[in-house]
Amino acid sequence: MRILMTTVAVIGLQWYASSRAEAQPAPIFWPGWGGYSSSTPAEGFGHGLGDVIRSAGEYNYLTSQAALNWEDAWRQGIDNNIKGTTAYFQGRLNNQAYQASMRRPPNPEMAARYLESMRPKRLTLGDLGVSGDIRWPVALTTDDFAGERQSLETLFVGRADRGSLSPQERVQVEQLVEDMIDRLKAAVREMRPSEYVKAKQFLVGLGTEARIPLQIATRPVRSSRTF
Repeated sequence: MRILMTTVAVIGLQWYASSRAEAQPAPIFWPGWGGYSSSTPAEGFGHGLGDVIRSAGEYNYLTSQAALNWEDAWRQGIDNNIKGTTAYFQGRLNNQAYQASMRRPPNPEMAARYLESMRPKRLTLGDLGVSGDIRWPVALTTDDFAGERQSLETLFVGRADRGSLSPQERVQVEQLVEDMIDRLKAAVREMRPSEYVKAKQFLVGLGTEARIPLQIATRPVRSSRTF
């Protein structure tokens, strides 16, 4: 390419030099073409040669830019491939570590604490007396719960006299407790969060006590609630 360009340049310069001795007519202006055209063959050749040289320079410049862009894309592709491979194998290692932790036997002490936390909380003697008297939390002493309170108090007094509740009575207690919990949830915006939590825990404990006969119902004496 360089040899061809050099040869063309030499021939063009020789032609241009020989044509300088000829008369130079005035430039011709062509309306509508936006400018003047070459007035002699030598001038036209010079313009054409300049266009060829300029085009060759632009070609070399654009080729170098394309090569740089390709190299950047190639490097970016390698970097993405490395990151993807690293993430894949890291994910496998994390999954293997998780599977290994699941296969290990649980710590006996931790398992015992977990089972204890899942066990329903018993009411204390300060909440449910031996004679069946129920000391209700403040949130459950409103008139909205008056009907359920009276029915539950009657059932637990009978439990204290007979030692246990019949299957039908246990079902009745569970239904009354569920109704009170639903009504408690509906009024949750009207009470403090601590009052709501205490009241709900009390009702769950009351349902638990209904399933346990008094002969084996050993409970702590001190009340867990704060008045």
